[in-house]
Amino acid sequence: MFCGQCGKRIDEDGALFCPHCGAPTTPDVARASALAGQAAGAVPLAGAPGQAGAGAPPSFGSEGSMQQGFNGAAGQLAGAPPEAGSGKRVAVIVAVSVAAVAVVAAIAVFALVSTGVIGGATGSSAESPAPEAATTAPAADQVPVPDVEGMSEDDAIEAFSDAGFAEPSVTFENSSSVAKGMVISQTPAAGTQADSSAADAALVVSSGPKTVVKREYTVVSQPLSFHDAQDYCESQGGQLACVHSAEEYQQVLDAANASGLKVLWLGGVRHGDGRDAGAFDWLDGEGRTDQFSDWASGEPNNDGGNEGYLAMFNVNGEWDWYDTPSSFDGVYRENVRGFVMQKDVEVPVS
Repeated sequence: MFCGQCGKRIDEDGALFCPHCGAPTTPDVARASALAGQAAGAVPLAGAPGQAGAGAPPSFGSEGSMQQGFNGAAGQLAGAPPEAGSGKRVAVIVAVSVAAVAVVAAIAVFALVSTGVIGGATGSSAESPAPEAATTAPAADQVPVPDVEGMSEDDAIEAFSDAGFAEPSVTFENSSSVAKGMVISQTPAAGTQADSSAADAALVVSSGPKTVVKREYTVVSQPLSFHDAQDYCESQGGQLACVHSAEEYQQVLDAANASGLKVLWLGGVRHGDGRDAGAFDWLDGEGRTDQFSDWASGEPNNDGGNEGYLAMFNVNGEWDWYDTPSSFDGVYRENVRGFVMQKDVEVPVS
């Protein structure tokens, strides 16, 4: 590299000033040197010519060599002819000042970049981290909702399963218009689109109309023995009729009169301990015949010692109770014999 001022070769790589004439080696160094000269002219060094009332400058050596250097630099910056070698000393001073400022500036810039205050404008290769992309939830699996209203509970659940839904919850409610066991309503509504993975599918299933339990009395026209008649009633979910009040007996009489039969079993048996010949127990366990009865005159009499069962007879158009053996085979014609069955049933509330 050669000096642009004096033309001499500069052997030191990266030198800021010419070692021969002290001239700056680059335009940037020249500008920095000029700025330093302006600063020196604005604030004169201690002991510079023209400084009125200035005190004696401090001496840093026995020969005052450092003092002479400062005086020479100040004189050159003020326009006085420089002493021999004074330009080189000024160049060194300027170079040191510029280097110090550059180091401080570099440290400040590095700190600002490291803390993220400034970014790529400083020329640093560091880049601000890119913001993370917002995570978008995948779209729900929307599928058509099947129409299951009016289906049976099992068929409706199967339809939801076939459509990809989890098994719906089921609740029951009374309905006078939808048959028992059939779907009244559904969630989600039929024909809409819904998330098949959601666990909110539900069915409302009919439990039939609101009902009350009512006891019904029916005459069965079969000429069976007492025990066979009771077995038959139990197979139908009932038992031989047990009468506990005049109101119940009136229902029995209405069924008996409508049957056209003459001999009918009721559900009474003689009390087991035999201490009360006139008292019969009801098979439903709800009391005895001494609470309500309609015995014929002189009954029960346990004629022959084997009349342990209760039957009602229509004699001359009147129904009365008699104690009898357990079978009428060979005694009364089959076409006039039967029994009264009672059964508790649920009937709709009007």
